[in-house]
Amino acid sequence: MEHSSIVDIPEGQLVKELLADPYWQPTLFDLAGFPENPIIRDQVDLAGVPGGFVGGVDVRLCDQARPDLAVAIQAKRIKFDAWDLERGSACMRRARRRCAHSHALGSTN
Repeated sequence: MEHSSIVDIPEGQLVKELLADPYWQPTLFDLAGFPENPIIRDQVDLAGVPGGFVGGVDVRLCDQARPDLAVAIQAKRIKFDAWDLERGSACMRRARRRCAHSHALGSTN
């Protein structure tokens, strides 16, 4: 085992490992609204796409027949421990606000 803990795996590497895993890929992507038998790309740069987006997305799923209906996923790492959950720490409140704000804005960062 290369890493002693999942928190030690860099985000990009974790995404690649989940995509390559025969259990996790279908578990994560065989959901309603996701393309069936999608083309899956990781670490997709959004430079040059319509809409003037900046940055990139961690995963893009695309139906070969309907690339205009692609699904993009941005992974967010939130570091906390069991004590943070139990006491509802400021760390957890900030993380929830950050995720809610990103979701509301459609952020790709």
